[in-house]
Amino acid sequence: MYINQIMNKYRQAKNLEDLLQIEYGKRGTEKREAFEARSKAFYFCEMLKEKRKEAKLSQKSLAEKADVKN
Repeated sequence: MYINQIMNKYRQAKNLEDLLQIEYGKRGTEKREAFEARSKAFYFCEMLKEKRKEAKLSQKSLAEKADVKN
């Protein structure tokens, strides 16, 4: 029964924007803005990790190069 409720919730979505509105609300709402910020942070971190690995740097060596302290 529960899975049918979930499926019905998302059936009306025709594209990604519809799915995001169903789950997080319209653009500009607090919930949607928080989601967008987390999404961008995740994307940036993944890009940084990919570039760090391409440069064959450990997290520690990258932090040292960037002069980041604990």
